[in-house]
Amino acid sequence: MSAAELSLKDENFKFAAVIGDTHGIRMDAYQEFMFNELIIDAYIGTERYDDAKRLCNVNLELFPKIESEYKRNNNGIPQKMNCRNRLIDVLVGVEVNYDQAFIELDRFFNMGLLDKEGLDYRVQSLKVHRLQRTFDGVYTFRKKESE
Repeated sequence: MSAAELSLKDENFKFAAVIGDTHGIRMDAYQEFMFNELIIDAYIGTERYDDAKRLCNVNLELFPKIESEYKRNNNGIPQKMNCRNRLIDVLVGVEVNYDQAFIELDRFFNMGLLDKEGLDYRVQSLKVHRLQRTFDGVYTFRKKESE
């Protein structure tokens, strides 16, 4: 875990991803969750978005098992939580799947990973982002020249 963390600080995403791919250490649920949080960033940094998304979902499955320990160690739910934030990044930024992102935000709220204010802010932000992307597409449309 330390090697992965140091690799990420050095922005050596490839090495951290290799650590994520090859680790065989037995961990309890909390350690696995924290390790996955690191490796999610490595996968994003190496553009392995399917792997990042997979680990996000693994952590979201683990979260109910470690929720009280996680909240105790982080004074609640922190702003930076890769399994939550990066899943939305992949859904919106890579897959352009806003509908699924809205579903996930509701899921996060129901799991206690977002409060009502955070949910409202993120939903509004995604609506603005989708609208901006639509306008960008309209203004950059170029008619294909006929042959």
